[in-house]
Amino acid sequence: MTLRSTFLVLAAAALPLAAQPLAAQHEHGARRVRRPGQALAQQAQADWDAISSVSHAPRVLTLEWTDPPFFGGHWVPEQVERAGGMNVLGAAGTDSGRTTWAEVRALAPQVVVVMCCGYGLRDNVAFARSLVAEQAGALGTAAVWAVDANALFSRPALGVVRGAHVLAALLRGEETPGLSERIRPG
Repeated sequence: MTLRSTFLVLAAAALPLAAQPLAAQHEHGARRVRRPGQALAQQAQADWDAISSVSHAPRVLTLEWTDPPFFGGHWVPEQVERAGGMNVLGAAGTDSGRTTWAEVRALAPQVVVVMCCGYGLRDNVAFARSLVAEQAGALGTAAVWAVDANALFSRPALGVVRGAHVLAALLRGEETPGLSERIRPG
């Protein structure tokens, strides 16, 4: 499946992406992938609906970069909300943005998820460990997690559904082997 058809399928499934303009621009592509795309979209929607979100709504900060700090945007806030968290920076369908460590401290997140854009779990573990060593004061008592951003958060693809499942698990304190790792308990 091409990236273009992935956008179309996810837009058709009403998953957490701002892909509607792209879908309108690629009507012909939508017709070519409609049948297999509809089945894939239905399964993705069922998987999205099956996410077992946490009930305690912890304050969550997602970091797409750590130096300088950039918070998650686009579909990431929807993933956090679907997992049961309260996203403290960024809004669904908007760009990621730069923040400051003073603002992070003031927001007092309970969970910080390091998901540096385009990086896998191993690199994000290293980024998160450096973050804990260098910015402990700004992080307060927040639990710090690293995730495989490349597979789950950085691309507008079906992995975003799995990413929301992984977020829900880590908000319950559960690691997902190969996809998330707790760096510091909260």
